[in-house]
Amino acid sequence: KALDNKKIPFLSANFNSDNSFTVELKDGGEVILSSDKDLGSQLSSLQLILSRLTIEGKRLKKLDFRFDNPVVSF
Repeated sequence: KALDNKKIPFLSANFNSDNSFTVELKDGGEVILSSDKDLGSQLSSLQLILSRLTIEGKRLKKLDFRFDNPVVSF
């Protein structure tokens, strides 16, 4: 529901055994969110990163928020 509120297009969201969430985006990318951090701030960061990548014409393969700084793979 939080993804819908932020208007982030996704196909599925699953809870993992390591207390993280894996979100499959509609454009084929994958996002890993940490349940140990504030979900709202992670989703705001995701929204900002996705809009920047769209402007730059890039598509992400994987984005991982479990670390201090988000890790992006193209």
